Amino acid sequence: MSPHGRPEGESLNAKHEGTSVRINVSRQPRLRLKLALAATLLLLGACATPPAAAPPARDVSTVSDQSEGERRARLRLELASGYFTRGQTATALDEVKVALVAWPEFTEAYNLRGLIYASMGETNLATESFKRALQ
Repeated sequence: MSPHGRPEGESLNAKHEGTSVRINVSRQPRLRLKLALAATLLLLGACATPPAAAPPARDVSTVSDQSEGERRARLRLELASGYFTRGQTATALDEVKVALVAWPEFTEAYNLRGLIYASMGETNLATESFKRALQ
């Protein structure tokens, strides 16, 4: 029987977050101490392992992320939409043109331009604008 009340040759088991260690207790106190220290270091190492990194979250786009040209184009498109809703197609078309000068890749502006041209009876220009909006 050992001084700790365990029979000689008995095993000690340690478990932490799915990691288990089994230590055989021997008759030699120094070996027991070394084994206990090794088991402790092993368990502490498992605790210190960082969790897997989560994928980076996509940032939410806000007004501050827009370029100056994009901001101006969006404002002009809002104006154009308002004019178009009120039946002021010539003014709406002018605002869309200004928006496209500020931001030539603005697909929503091409779409509204197509609607304006269609309402004016300009079928070919409307078709070109809709095709450009889809690019």
